[in-house]
Amino acid sequence: MQLNKNLIHNTLFFANCFLVFILAFESKLNIPPYIQILGRMHPVVLHFPIVLIIGLIVWNLFFNNKYAHSEIVQKVVLNYTLITAFLTTLTAIFGIFLSKEAVYEADGLERHQWLGFSTAIWIYLGIVFQNHLNRNQLIKLNYNLFLGIYILLAAHYGGEITHGKDYILAPILSKNSVENKSITPESTIYEAVIQPIFDEKCVGCHNEKKAKGELVLINSSTAKKGGKNGQLWGKIEEESLLLKCLGLPMEDKKHMPPLGKPQLEKTELNAIELWVKSGGDFNQKISSLTDENPLKKLIDKQLAKSQNTSYTFAALPEKTIEKLNNNYRIVYKLAENSPAVVVEYYNTSQFNSASLQELSAVKEQLVSLNLNKIKLDKTAIQTIADFPNLTYLNVAFTGLEGDDITALSQLKSLNHLVLSGNKISPAALQSILHLPKLEKLYLWNTGISAAEINQFKLNFSKIQIENGYNGDTTVLKLTPPILENEEQIILKPFPLNLKHYVNGVEIRYTTDGTEPDSVHSKLYNNDVTITQNTNIKSKAFKKGWLPSDVLISNFYAVKFKPDTIIHIQKPDVQYDDKYAKAFFNLKKGEKNFRSGNWVAYRFNPMESMLIFNQPIPLSSLAISHLVDIGSYIMPPQSIELWGGMEQNKLKKIKTFSPKQPSAIAPPYLDILDIKMATTNVRFLKVKVNTVTKLPAWHLGKGDKGWVFIDEIFLN
Repeated sequence: MQLNKNLIHNTLFFANCFLVFILAFESKLNIPPYIQILGRMHPVVLHFPIVLIIGLIVWNLFFNNKYAHSEIVQKVVLNYTLITAFLTTLTAIFGIFLSKEAVYEADGLERHQWLGFSTAIWIYLGIVFQNHLNRNQLIKLNYNLFLGIYILLAAHYGGEITHGKDYILAPILSKNSVENKSITPESTIYEAVIQPIFDEKCVGCHNEKKAKGELVLINSSTAKKGGKNGQLWGKIEEESLLLKCLGLPMEDKKHMPPLGKPQLEKTELNAIELWVKSGGDFNQKISSLTDENPLKKLIDKQLAKSQNTSYTFAALPEKTIEKLNNNYRIVYKLAENSPAVVVEYYNTSQFNSASLQELSAVKEQLVSLNLNKIKLDKTAIQTIADFPNLTYLNVAFTGLEGDDITALSQLKSLNHLVLSGNKISPAALQSILHLPKLEKLYLWNTGISAAEINQFKLNFSKIQIENGYNGDTTVLKLTPPILENEEQIILKPFPLNLKHYVNGVEIRYTTDGTEPDSVHSKLYNNDVTITQNTNIKSKAFKKGWLPSDVLISNFYAVKFKPDTIIHIQKPDVQYDDKYAKAFFNLKKGEKNFRSGNWVAYRFNPMESMLIFNQPIPLSSLAISHLVDIGSYIMPPQSIELWGGMEQNKLKKIKTFSPKQPSAIAPPYLDILDIKMATTNVRFLKVKVNTVTKLPAWHLGKGDKGWVFIDEIFLN
């Protein structure tokens, strides 16, 4: 027993000395991968000493004196204290290892480290001076008080750098912030819908103190910057790194949020996806969305939440609301816990003015009424004017004329009114414009002249008046041509099928890599046949319109296929070619490099031997590859082709060095077409060298690049 006690004491002494040493020379530490594993155990191990320390404090303060004379109890307590001290020191050591690998805000990390260090040393000192503590109750009380403060503060700052500031109080604080944040039609879609999702589900790991992947999502400015793998937003859905991470299987280590963290709900995923698909514009306002836009409905719920605190009327029983629903009218709550009610009509043939009077049961609670394309008369308008808390009203294309809308001037709470498609008089409109809370007014096709509307805009500058689109002085941009061909790989010649939905459009194209223009480029005429490796760039042109963006279409010819393939250098284990068939299976990869059709190399070059039973006359070789710069996937540094009739007597046929990117760009598929003098070969060695050091402008500068290949085409 004495030997074990001395062994534990000596081990504990050595561990504390080691802790002091690595903390003192932390800046010079270089942690190898096998030690990083220990560092990653820090979050697992730390829970044991926290519980044990709390137990130790409770024992020392309330029970130790009672059993001070029991030798057996004191031995148990001593062993308990030794184990607690050892685990605390171990946790502090692992924490320092972890800090050298992860990216945390320096100030918060330093506080957490020193408090963890102080806790470990404080417990050890308590063991060394245990006899002195037992003789003086005041010193013992202060010792345990400081021990409690150390462990609480260390846990507090650890929680902050792991989960973000105010992590424990986040459920309360986030609710208050959502309720207090003012969301209006002039708010951006990002701040109304996307940022609240990030605040709740992402900021815990992507904040200024803990920026996992160097990504900070506390506001639009930091979100735009992206992280170490580039920007989150692409110009099209397939280029969005955010959607890629959100869409990965839960067990994938790059799935976001990580397994064990609160996951995004379906509505939240839909909101982000809709926003990205619409272009991911950080500056687009809610007011730019039409009522039919799916994103608009999600935002309406946010608007409802921001307005909940202003409602003074009582909520109605669910049964009262349900009774009003029928086959031409939907009645529902504005939000789950809101007393406000929304009514929408959608069947013109079954509507009559009496149905509006049935809404008297929700007269006080009705805040939003949609009667778009429902035939109305003055009686119906007068009924609507009796809903005192109505804030949103859509009476577009309802057949109103002249002064029919005058009664709506009674709606003192109205802030959003749609009058489009009705022939109303300027005098009647004048009374509406004096409504005290009116913020937005739609006047498309109302018969009011542009001059009168401009005058209204001057006189009522606080109201946003929308009078529709006038294209007389605007030049529109054409959309790119549409490629109707489904095949990309040429097994036999086929016609190129391009089209455009705008009448009178000319489609011009090139095959030499240059961008088409409206004069010198070939005119597409439905008589183009694809027979060989071809890169086609096409654009749409029409007089009076801006030309479209370029459509890039790649086609790949296949004439020869090896009988045997030997990988001299093995691909990366994550993107392996187990059966040595991937390069010639005619399955093209997608921009998502995890699609399963890619073979990848990073630390070794791709080096494969292609063997043919009969010699082939090789004149070109094309390599289809992916470029995703933000994910370190680059074009090859160089490509070497070696061929001959005998495997041991190969000669270099060709060396090719592709052009390297000069800036971050969205992912794209590319083909490297290497032409050579016709050479008869039975053995062909293809060596593709990866980028050994990423350029200085890249976030991963100096790191190794990946090469992703899906197909090789021999002709």
